[in-house]
Amino acid sequence: METEHHSTDQEQGQIQERHAQAQGSNGSSSSSSATSCNPIRRAAEYMAGPGPREACGRLGSLMPSCLRGSPTATRVHQVWPGRNVFFLDGRVICGPDPRGLILTAMATLLAEWIFLCYVVDPSSAHPALVSSASLVLLATVTASFAMAATRDPGIIPRNNNNPAELSLSSVEDGTTGSATRAPPSRFLVVNGVEMQLKFCRTCKIHRPPRSHHCAVCDNCVDKFDQHCPWISQCVGLVSCFSDANY
Repeated sequence: METEHHSTDQEQGQIQERHAQAQGSNGSSSSSSATSCNPIRRAAEYMAGPGPREACGRLGSLMPSCLRGSPTATRVHQVWPGRNVFFLDGRVICGPDPRGLILTAMATLLAEWIFLCYVVDPSSAHPALVSSASLVLLATVTASFAMAATRDPGIIPRNNNNPAELSLSSVEDGTTGSATRAPPSRFLVVNGVEMQLKFCRTCKIHRPPRSHHCAVCDNCVDKFDQHCPWISQCVGLVSCFSDANY
């Protein structure tokens, strides 16, 4: 009986030791997992990594799923299909030949200089008033010129997705190659008058009334008036007021 009690005590001691070891391992694993799941620690480790880093959200609620590398998105002016020239990371849009703007600006300044030096008579009643008014007009002309030459005149976005109705299979067309056709006509009622919208094969859109595709800039412009060579830009819905002031 003593032997049985002794073996039973040994077994209970072994079981208690196993429980203690299991609790210790659980405690260490929980502490390590708590350390690894600490959002602030994970954020610090992530920010210390190579390359540019970016985190969203508040620091106290940062999680690994919220951390990401800064993406390099493609801007619109980098894949612009027309012939326009962009400056200041796409903030300024000009026509295909912005060098003509320099000649126009020089001609404007030269005309002002000739007026102040040779036209304004110093012996007149109010030469300073005339010169001041001329400088105010020059500032107005320069501002209108800059706005008309560096703004979007009203370019209509292209349809990058090729409409299904444009494509004709070789069986339908009866030829070995592919062919295209205009999609079904669209109509718009303006002041009680039904107007047919013209389709632009380059931009693949139905142009609104009074819009036109500029052959110089290679864009469809809303309320197209002309392509002005003095500003090297189209005159449309947005830039018509600035061009008129200029």
